[in-house]
Amino acid sequence: MTFLDHQKNRRFVCTSLVALGCLCGLTPVDLAPQNVGNQQIQSMMQGASPQEIVERLRQSGLSRTEVQDQLRRAGYNPSMADAYFDMMEGVGEAPAEGADQVITALENVGVILRDVEAPFEAGFGLRLSDADSLELLTSLLDSLEVGSLPVFGKSFFERTSSFQFQQLENGAVGADYRLGPGDEGILLITGDVELSYRFDVNRSGMILIPDVGQVSVSGLTIADLESRLYERLGNVYSGISRSGDATTRFDVSLGALRTIAVYVSGEVERPNRYPLSGVATLLEALYAAGGPTEIGSLRRVRIERGQTSFGEFDLYSYFADGSASGDIRLENGDLVFVPPVQSQVTITGAVRREAIFEMLEGESASDLLKFAGGLDPDATQIGTVHRTLPPESRTVGFQSVILDFPTGKNGEEDSANSFEMFPGDSVTIKRVGEPYILECEDVVEEEEEDVEEPEACESRQLPPNFTRNWAEVVGAVWSPGIYQVTPGQSLTDLLERAGGIRPDGLQSIIHISRTNQETGESSLIQTELSSAGAVTIEEFDQVTLFGQDSLVVQDSVSIFGLIAEPGRYPFAVQMTAEDLILQAGGFERGAIPWQAEVVRPITDNRSTLSESTNVSLSRNLPYSDVALAWPEESDLPATAARDLPLGAGYEVYIRRLPNYEAPRHVTIAGEVNRPGEYVLQSPDERLTSIIERAGGLTEDAYPEGGRLTRQGTPVGTSFQNALAGDLENDLVLADGDQIIVPIYDPTILVEGAVAFESRMRFRVGMDLDEAIQNAGGYIYDADEGRVSVEYLNGQRATVKKTLWLFKNSPNIEPGSRITVPLKSEAPGSGFDWNSALSGTLAALSAFATVYIAVAR
Repeated sequence: MTFLDHQKNRRFVCTSLVALGCLCGLTPVDLAPQNVGNQQIQSMMQGASPQEIVERLRQSGLSRTEVQDQLRRAGYNPSMADAYFDMMEGVGEAPAEGADQVITALENVGVILRDVEAPFEAGFGLRLSDADSLELLTSLLDSLEVGSLPVFGKSFFERTSSFQFQQLENGAVGADYRLGPGDEGILLITGDVELSYRFDVNRSGMILIPDVGQVSVSGLTIADLESRLYERLGNVYSGISRSGDATTRFDVSLGALRTIAVYVSGEVERPNRYPLSGVATLLEALYAAGGPTEIGSLRRVRIERGQTSFGEFDLYSYFADGSASGDIRLENGDLVFVPPVQSQVTITGAVRREAIFEMLEGESASDLLKFAGGLDPDATQIGTVHRTLPPESRTVGFQSVILDFPTGKNGEEDSANSFEMFPGDSVTIKRVGEPYILECEDVVEEEEEDVEEPEACESRQLPPNFTRNWAEVVGAVWSPGIYQVTPGQSLTDLLERAGGIRPDGLQSIIHISRTNQETGESSLIQTELSSAGAVTIEEFDQVTLFGQDSLVVQDSVSIFGLIAEPGRYPFAVQMTAEDLILQAGGFERGAIPWQAEVVRPITDNRSTLSESTNVSLSRNLPYSDVALAWPEESDLPATAARDLPLGAGYEVYIRRLPNYEAPRHVTIAGEVNRPGEYVLQSPDERLTSIIERAGGLTEDAYPEGGRLTRQGTPVGTSFQNALAGDLENDLVLADGDQIIVPIYDPTILVEGAVAFESRMRFRVGMDLDEAIQNAGGYIYDADEGRVSVEYLNGQRATVKKTLWLFKNSPNIEPGSRITVPLKSEAPGSGFDWNSALSGTLAALSAFATVYIAVAR
């Protein structure tokens, strides 16, 4: 699938899923993320009722103590939300005022998340409450895009459930981490005194140490704070000094980290304001927002801090090189903006990572291969690029082209470095030895029975219409396929790009199929390899090189008889009957292992068609019965198989041992005491013998309906007569016979050309006409003269008519099936009055002639 096809399919599925969401009652959402700037990020809860605040606190999942802790670190009154927790617990009433101040404080510390809403003109609003609907539609979209290429780097941000912020309470931070409101510090003093203090940085950036007072720490690193505390603590504790003889020492470290609020907008899955850890980086903010969309850029992500822009960050260094140079630490109030991607390229085939990649201006084939993880070991030297030319480079009829993609192998590093990638390029890297399949024509299949399916035809993937600048090479070359055509390019150059001619290639005849683009006339140019340098290739040429395997019919030899896999096999020079036996899987049990018959076809003598020779086989050939006695050497054929090489068309026959009989199996089922499979004890074992070995009939057996089936066809016989001693019905059984003894069935079935097919109860004395009438009678097109009755034992009988007047109907028995055919079901069905009248007149005329002759 090309890059454009991928995007078209996704847009089509997006539109379909939006409609589906509306029909199913989902909250309407705009699948294209909104570009939300600072002016668009605003609190949507001002003026909310106390009940709404309680519901938001419940959704946050934080306890009363955790909210108090968050408020205290940010410098707010820690009990300002207690009234709402009392409401939640059912022990308090709603506060009369102060709701807006509580909402502002809870939003600032990240307990309540602001909703982000785009202007109405931009489409449907995307609110945090819509996340479930959006996630459902996105998952449906991804499930429908089976086989589509992934966007490189997007899988890093995928998750199976909605994002929930987990506060990072503790953890090591870098030496460059600067303290701010909300951070917690730990001060340990040891030596002359043993003290421990915990302090929070308030909204003014100050900490309070008992006996020391307030210390400004905002913007300081831990090292800066230690340096400042030496002076302040030394004024209170005389043992603290920077000298080596200090008797009191102190240590300052970080406890819980502050929470910062970061805004993420642009082409991300869930633009919003997110509470993050004070050490959160750009990647963590993008992960919280679900990552970029399909068209979001990973290489031009911007960070805005107040009026300062930190430029664009390229996250490919993280995904492709493992470098964190594109990931920086965020500060409270930062805005992360993901713009739409400008250039995307697809690469498929023999690369380690098939995907859609974002390319910056000036990046080359080498960069694309680096992002794709490099080539597979079996990659060919040259790939193919499907390129739609940029608008400024297009001319009438020249808008899409095929180009050769340099992979950098075999000294082509400079070509790969200089080959610039364009937006929308689709690159395919073929594999060495990958078959190139030729396209087959559409064939209209006729609906005929018993017609063998045609062999699977070959098909090739030609460029779409209006794609220019290509030629095709097929046949006996190492890398057949589509290649770029340059002005004045020779056939020799094209064959070199296709890997050269294979050793089995026919060098004396090369075909070039060429179509005149003005007249549509096709022509065939024949040349040879020695003149290929003088032949110029044109657009849309198809070059065919013939291989020996496609021109020479493969000779074969055949083997039949008691062999595991009889049939036809490829012929090889110096092959013997023993070699062919091994290729065919060896002997079956019962085969003669010491000799074979070799038949040589004779094609140059009309009086003799073939010649047969018995050959002796080696004792080394595997045989299942090791105890089998071999004849004396003098009784074996004089010609050994190894001394008679086979020729093309020879046939080998493996005969059966004299007096060998393979076990014969029959199956008996139904109303017998021991149903199952039985092995015949003698070649002439009969039906009643198997019934007796099966324990005889049960009390519910109905022997009149017993059925014997041979090779899928019922054999009409009477079990009742056979059991009574009638040898004519007591049939000799054969291998594979199936015997079924049913229970009594007191019904009959009438089907076919009757008013309604039905099953009815059998009544003694019931005849065919009564059964037909009970089924509603014949319909207008019923063939009454071909009604048939099938009995439970498999015997059949049909209606018989004499002189078109007298009808003899078969008897009806329990379990019978009556079938009434249509006249149109048989060729020439229905009564042919013309033929009957002609025959009658001819007979009368002959009778009259004889009568007159006798009377005279």
